[in-house]
Amino acid sequence: MSVLKEKAHKIIDQLPDNKMAKVINILINIKEILENSEEEIDDYDMQLIKEAEQERKKGEYASFEEILKEAGLSEKDLQD
Repeated sequence: MSVLKEKAHKIIDQLPDNKMAKVINILINIKEILENSEEEIDDYDMQLIKEAEQERKKGEYASFEEILKEAGLSEKDLQD
């Protein structure tokens, strides 16, 4: 297993069980997007991923729910 997949597994293992349905739904959507995309991850994308990981470690991030709230949306809005 690659290092990146191991990191993803560790992050998922830290999530509470009651959030897993949402996580699975997000992962399915990401998988579909990636399967339909011809673009490869380049150095710029990797740099953005590293920066996001550093911000997450510092606690400098917003939850998905917070972002939805700022946009005036709810999870139900995304399901319609």
